[in-house]
Amino acid sequence: MHAISSTWDEPLPKGATMGELMEGRFRSYSCFCGQPLLDRSAAQLHAIETNQCSICLGQTRISLVPGTEHGCGYCNVTGTRDAELAEQLDRGKVEAVIDEAAFLRVVEGFRGEAFTQPDIVERLAAMAPEVLTPQLMLRVGQLLRVVERKGVIMRVSAPSGVDGVVVLYDTPRYQVTSSGTRPA
Repeated sequence: MHAISSTWDEPLPKGATMGELMEGRFRSYSCFCGQPLLDRSAAQLHAIETNQCSICLGQTRISLVPGTEHGCGYCNVTGTRDAELAEQLDRGKVEAVIDEAAFLRVVEGFRGEAFTQPDIVERLAAMAPEVLTPQLMLRVGQLLRVVERKGVIMRVSAPSGVDGVVVLYDTPRYQVTSSGTRPA
């Protein structure tokens, strides 16, 4: 039997960053079979070897920060490697259909007005009806972060709250910046 578990080290060090938490630092990992799992990488490798999802480690749920938990989207909450691989294949297909250039063409249509992730999804869904909405939502969320880091768009809505180290937004609104999607 291979049931991998992870527990948060308590207390978390002051100043722990979101990146460190997401990398799996400040956690202990173990498996019911008794194999030593010294860190997240060892736990992920063991999960792969035992046909479990390498993201949720077969638990079906993910906890990015202490006290929060959600279903694993990488394996569709099954905990299995087969479902994780199928999901990765689907994501690859979505990335091929909705690339950054197609995304930027849609974003340019919002120049001068604020928009949300669902606004972008609605327009892209009309362009790519073969892509399922949940996959499209994930891809749009990914591309929003990419183009926001590049300075193409900026977030214009305030956070709805803070939960520990995580800033929460209900439905963030964005706007194309002055340089936006036009060539420099």
